[in-house]
Amino acid sequence: MNNGRNSQKVIRLSFDWLQKEKFKYMRGCGEQYN
Repeated sequence: MNNGRNSQKVIRLSFDWLQKEKFKYMRGCGEQYN
């Protein structure tokens, strides 16, 4: 098993997901408060 490369890929995937979730959350808040 190539653990290093695998964990890097997982980290990148979760980072992309976090960015998307944060963007959705911030947009939702903006729509609520405006």
